[in-house]
Amino acid sequence: MAHIDQHALAAFIQHDDELLGELAIMFVQSLPDSEARLRYAVDHRDASVLRETVHQLKSRLAYFSAESLQQQALHLEQCGRGNQLDEARPLVEQLLIGIEEMLCELRLLTRLPLQYSCDD
Repeated sequence: MAHIDQHALAAFIQHDDELLGELAIMFVQSLPDSEARLRYAVDHRDASVLRETVHQLKSRLAYFSAESLQQQALHLEQCGRGNQLDEARPLVEQLLIGIEEMLCELRLLTRLPLQYSCDD
């Protein structure tokens, strides 16, 4: 499944491949912390950490015009607002899988060895 809207992304970065590479690297570098915070939030039933982390992640996903992942993040953010943490765990896993898929797309677009594993 394609997560990145390549036309919207190209317009956003104004066809600047160097900028795309920099954004991709910063995104990948932020993932371990985001994943750890998401897992902490569901393990410790901390709705405020879930809301905050997912909100930040949703903003970063917007850089790549990843609308489907942004919608998943929005749903998770709403779970945090509604303190619906039983529902959050599978949604976190689904979002992380989608991000892995998006990284495959970014690797092809940037030709960079963007390394990240949900198991790190």
